[in-house]
Amino acid sequence: MSAPPPAPTPTPARTAGPPAGPSREPYAPGELPPGPRAPAAVQTVAFHRDPLGTLQRARDRYGDLVTVRLLLAGTLVECCDPQDARRVLDADPGTGQAGRARQGLLGMVSERSVLGGDGAAHREARARVAAAFVPAALEGLAPRVAALAAEHAASWPTGRPTRLLPRVRALCDDVFVRLVLGVEDPGRARALAGAVQRMLWTPGNPPTPVPGQQAGPLVQAAARAAFAQRSAAARRLLADEVRARRAAGRAGGGAVGALLADDALGVGDAVDQLLPLTMAGQEPPAAGLAWVLERSSRLPALDAGLRGSAPGGAWWRAAVSEVLRVRPPVHTAARVLVRDLPLASRTLPAGVVAAAPIVLLHRDPRAWEAPEEVRPERFLRDGRHVVDEVPAAAYLPFGGGARRCLGEPLTWLLADAALPAVLARIRVAPALARAERQVVRGTVLVPHRGALSVLHPA
Repeated sequence: MSAPPPAPTPTPARTAGPPAGPSREPYAPGELPPGPRAPAAVQTVAFHRDPLGTLQRARDRYGDLVTVRLLLAGTLVECCDPQDARRVLDADPGTGQAGRARQGLLGMVSERSVLGGDGAAHREARARVAAAFVPAALEGLAPRVAALAAEHAASWPTGRPTRLLPRVRALCDDVFVRLVLGVEDPGRARALAGAVQRMLWTPGNPPTPVPGQQAGPLVQAAARAAFAQRSAAARRLLADEVRARRAAGRAGGGAVGALLADDALGVGDAVDQLLPLTMAGQEPPAAGLAWVLERSSRLPALDAGLRGSAPGGAWWRAAVSEVLRVRPPVHTAARVLVRDLPLASRTLPAGVVAAAPIVLLHRDPRAWEAPEEVRPERFLRDGRHVVDEVPAAAYLPFGGGARRCLGEPLTWLLADAALPAVLARIRVAPALARAERQVVRGTVLVPHRGALSVLHPA
């Protein structure tokens, strides 16, 4: 099939949010914007079952600054105006701390890691592994990623209902362990990929949330003990990889090799930094790929366009970008404010956890025309894939500011190499009549039935 014809020039999006200007007086100490009055447990269940609908209703009732209270993540101020959200994410580290916010939401990430660190700790952790995630380091892996994807897709069952999400997660685990971490020993790579899957599995529908640091001490203690038990195998295998490379007198390749270039880094410290990296390295990309397959199964034009266009080309990337808009893998980016932050209408005081609700911003009608529709042409200009000409304040699939996602190039590697290898072998048909809603799993948004589908040979 030939590539789809060039899309027409899209209608410019409406201006997102009010123009920047002097803020009004700050909230008084202890005062927060209005928000739902339901108990935190009720708000938590509602948010995890339907994050988009819950936030839309709260914004419509209370305005662009909404205080929500979640049982395990604590109190957050949702900044629903796109320009305000951008101010939160662009705040310098001396004003807003992303590591503390992530620890508050997840509670299981080390403050010495890329995810959980702030200031010098974050800069040092990021600098150690950044070389493994730049496009130049990842582009050469494309043939091996495609081969692994083809191997996985060939084993997926056809002709009966199956959940796509866990199968795509297993694929992303394999890619991350073998190619991104650079684990060459086949036995250890296989065992580590399996250990990561078991470590991150959560029961329930929607999945049981991970307690953040705002949870009570008993809940925190129980959660930490459970996570220590479930992560023990992954920690042991990562430590074995580090010791094996050190014993061989070589740092080796991948993110492990980049980390071990620091000779002073102990085994325990290395594992503390590798474990959160491994968690973040497969969860959002796996959710993103699963959503692309789920959306294409329900939208024939999207499926035909992906199958008829060049992987990695302008239309292909525009289509993936648009799916990441309507089904973002991550629901929120947050900062703990250590200084007052002026916004368009009020100033948020230090101590507040300010959140950019990505899942809501991606559907904001002030920024997107017909936001519910899937229109890849939003990301096309003169036959080019662009993201810098869309409403940047309302498009945040990889976050923003100094903490923009380190794994963004990895997501595009998987989209350009793994996705076409899967589509070359299977066709996806939805197993359910109604589209699956987004539910919360940690900070990730996943299909509430795991993208239940029936697969057929391509």
